[in-house]
Amino acid sequence: MYTSANKALAPLASGGSLFLVTVRPDQVLWLVAVLDAPKHGKGAWRAAPNATPIRDITGLIGSIRFKGGKGLVRDAKLAMSLQTPRELDPEVVPRLRAAPAPAAVAPHRRTASSSVSAVAPAASAAASTVERPAGVPSAATWHAVAEHWEHGTRDDQGCRQGAFQYWRADGTKLCETEFREDEPDGMNRRFHPDGSVASEGTWRAGTLYDTVHFASQGPSDELFAPEGRQTPSIVRVEYRCSDGRTNATIRFYDANDREIDRTGVEVPPRPAGVPDTARYFSDENFRVPDGSLGGWCDGRIERGTGDKVGTWRWWSTAGEHVRTEQYDESGHECWTRHTGEDDPVAALVARLIAGEEVSFDVSRAWTPELHALVRGKLAEVSVAVTHEYIDALEDRRVDALARVIEIVEDWERRGTREEPVPTWYMLGVGVRAAYRLGDRKRGAAWWARMNAIALPKKLPAGPWHPLLGWLDKHREQLATWLVPDPAKAAAKLRATLEKSATDDQLVQLLQLEHGVTEGEVWIRDAAQAWLRSPDGRTWHFDGKKLVPATLETFERKDHDLRFIGYADVCDERLMLWPGKHGWISLQRYGRYVMWHRGSYEPSRDQAEAFRTRWLKARSPHEASRFMQRISAARAKATRMIDPWFDNKVGIIVRKYSGKATSLGVHGDKLVKATIRELRVLEQLASHEEAVAAAEHIELEYMRSGWVLERLVAIQPT
Repeated sequence: MYTSANKALAPLASGGSLFLVTVRPDQVLWLVAVLDAPKHGKGAWRAAPNATPIRDITGLIGSIRFKGGKGLVRDAKLAMSLQTPRELDPEVVPRLRAAPAPAAVAPHRRTASSSVSAVAPAASAAASTVERPAGVPSAATWHAVAEHWEHGTRDDQGCRQGAFQYWRADGTKLCETEFREDEPDGMNRRFHPDGSVASEGTWRAGTLYDTVHFASQGPSDELFAPEGRQTPSIVRVEYRCSDGRTNATIRFYDANDREIDRTGVEVPPRPAGVPDTARYFSDENFRVPDGSLGGWCDGRIERGTGDKVGTWRWWSTAGEHVRTEQYDESGHECWTRHTGEDDPVAALVARLIAGEEVSFDVSRAWTPELHALVRGKLAEVSVAVTHEYIDALEDRRVDALARVIEIVEDWERRGTREEPVPTWYMLGVGVRAAYRLGDRKRGAAWWARMNAIALPKKLPAGPWHPLLGWLDKHREQLATWLVPDPAKAAAKLRATLEKSATDDQLVQLLQLEHGVTEGEVWIRDAAQAWLRSPDGRTWHFDGKKLVPATLETFERKDHDLRFIGYADVCDERLMLWPGKHGWISLQRYGRYVMWHRGSYEPSRDQAEAFRTRWLKARSPHEASRFMQRISAARAKATRMIDPWFDNKVGIIVRKYSGKATSLGVHGDKLVKATIRELRVLEQLASHEEAVAAAEHIELEYMRSGWVLERLVAIQPT
């Protein structure tokens, strides 16, 4: 039933079909239903129940025409252009009915939106199978979830190797890219439906560097670069990237190849002193002294989050420097200095040297430049002031260990010695940093000198007490690390190991054989074990020997874009959930696996996220095997459940940063959960379609810089 009294639907009284569509965010067009031979009565058009699966028909936008010849354009006005019912060109109807209906629908993103409609004459029944369009090679295969044809070579481990080509459902070229070990490596080109290039991106080992986007001359399902939507005069947008993580600059061009800004204003000549990477803004208020608008800015932007990182500088249009801002690599602001103001870094160093407690301020404002200034001043101050700075470094955990090593070496080069306790303290923080870095040579030298110092029975008040506690806790590990002959000790330990080797024995062996401190046993699988180091390297123990493993691990930083940047879908999910005491969620994207672990928090009476870690295997098959090993290793302590619903646990909803609600699937319903209620967001044709919709929403969230924060089990009412 479709409730409407719109007079434009009057032709349906003599026969026809009603095609209902909806426009999703990013101008994604969905076919919602087809009502054949509807009859009007009591303010609504009624027909037999819809038998057409809901699906994404964005790829057909360019071919949709209405009676009279007018078509559709995928732009910001797409939804408005479909608000009024209109009669379709008869030639379009077979294409809509024959649009492939995959086993699982793959929308880009789903949110609430209003329905719109179009009228079409009656036509033949919809095609029941996906037909291969002309121009698509016979060897190409149909990817039902991603809704495209693909052709290329995969090795016996499932890795894409060499050139791959992709086509839309209607047979138009979608993409060409080069793969190496299942990751894009080389030039990636995407195409508009008319065959013109939509974008070109340079990939290296799965990481995107420079990319260029081109506007389409006609209807297209390829979205133009977000920054290019500001004005129709922009036809090309270039992103320049040197580190694979941040955009160093963004440039816009019009049809005459003139460089313009995001509003379409031509970029003026670049003043002397303004770097080539600086971008021009004609409409920004940079607060220049003469009050004029516009100016230049230079700085890196992190992909995924859009955060500023590193040094940002601002100039007026004429090239007068206005201010400098400093951000760390996580996007947090360190300091801002306007032209004519005192140097905030020098002022902070002066406060530190004066003996003020500035640990928090130093931690927030720390940069390599600040560190260089502090190093030049510490030789003039007491160990108590040095301790203040070391505390600030260790709070940041940004290159802290290497910086502490530098400070201790600077202190040694001074050639003067303080009282025994401060001297013991400086050597001790050096040992602690060397141990965590695995720098045995420095650690052994400082440890020997440290133990030669006679300490009083009762230490005076000072910064040394936390260090003493750390040394007491790690004394056994330090003794193992500093043995005179690690190879001999490792051979002796290895001779005693059996299949029931303890975790502590394996960590000790890792320390002796590979010099890794603070390692951990990560997976135990019968006679086997996998260990990892703090820097993400892994080792495999087969019951007899410990060797480097092929798996890499990464602690999640701020977002997940680097791991899912080229993924179309989530390839595999596993969920282990023992009840309220936490979960392990495993999600695979090609050769990358997200390990999301939760633990029970008594203070909140619920499970909270404990750790998120990414794994990188050599191939998709190996990544899948590791998922199975992880689940098998945890099987005794927990149980495997469906990733979306369990009769005992309930609906598994996922909370994402940046979103006020959680997302889940219950049967054929896409649901969201708030603090007070569980509501149906949308009902689909099947459970599989609901899962596919949720997974694609999640993928878009991850591409937008949001992260999976926690999972919550909710019993349906």
